[in-house]
Amino acid sequence: MSLVLVSLGVVLQPAYASGPQDDLALLNKLAEQALTLARSGDLSGARQAYNQFDSGWEDIEDGIRDASRRAYGDIEERMRAVQAAFVKQPPVQTDVVNALEQLVAVNQRFITEGAQGFPAEPTNASAPVRMGTVVDLLVRARVKAASGGYDGALSLVKQGQIAWLEVEGTVKTRSSDDYRQSEDGLGLAATLLANGSSEALVVLDRLTTRLIPYLAPVSYGVMDAAIILVREGLEALLVVVALLAFLKRVGEGSKQVWIWVGVGIGLLGSIMRSSCNLPLPQR
Repeated sequence: MSLVLVSLGVVLQPAYASGPQDDLALLNKLAEQALTLARSGDLSGARQAYNQFDSGWEDIEDGIRDASRRAYGDIEERMRAVQAAFVKQPPVQTDVVNALEQLVAVNQRFITEGAQGFPAEPTNASAPVRMGTVVDLLVRARVKAASGGYDGALSLVKQGQIAWLEVEGTVKTRSSDDYRQSEDGLGLAATLLANGSSEALVVLDRLTTRLIPYLAPVSYGVMDAAIILVREGLEALLVVVALLAFLKRVGEGSKQVWIWVGVGIGLLGSIMRSSCNLPLPQR
């Protein structure tokens, strides 16, 4: 049974739809499969189905975060609860089922109601969250845990999980491996602290070590700019060549001059923009 459902997930996972609600509706089928398997007692199959959901989440999470940061945070929180339930050795069926039920429910709320189902929280006028905020919380959590204050350390890690939502993009764009391990590490640290396990100290040390390099801002030199210029120039050249070839193939070679006129206008506009130091549009 589990092999059949999980194999269906392999087909479902890559075919994402056009909008975040449709994307999640498709991916949520894997979470529902995991729940069905967990209810039947097949926790191994449930873990496999959930892992596929977790893997597919990376491909659609940006769209959901853009639509509603509140929905994104709630879904991530439920995902951490599922991971925590599976981490227990041995996993407790009722805990796994309850965590998956909450995940499926919050997914379904976003699917049916969209961002409207997740009212935005009041804006906070405090200083913006930076990577240093997350690292500081993890270091303080480590100190508390080392002295036996697991409850206080757990509270700090939970604050770190919330702050992480504001800075995770910095890590994701530079290293998908660090991003995934950091997400998993935050959930594992919370689970171990909740269970009063000293193994949380090792996890917190790994997390802090992994995130410290991201405290320094990324700087770009002349070589980086040159690589971008060459890459973009080659892409533009391919487009021009394709257009010229098309006109020649359909017998309209005389109109190729207009392609070159367009190229000239584009180059002239780029030069004028550069000389006038106009700001580039923000995306």
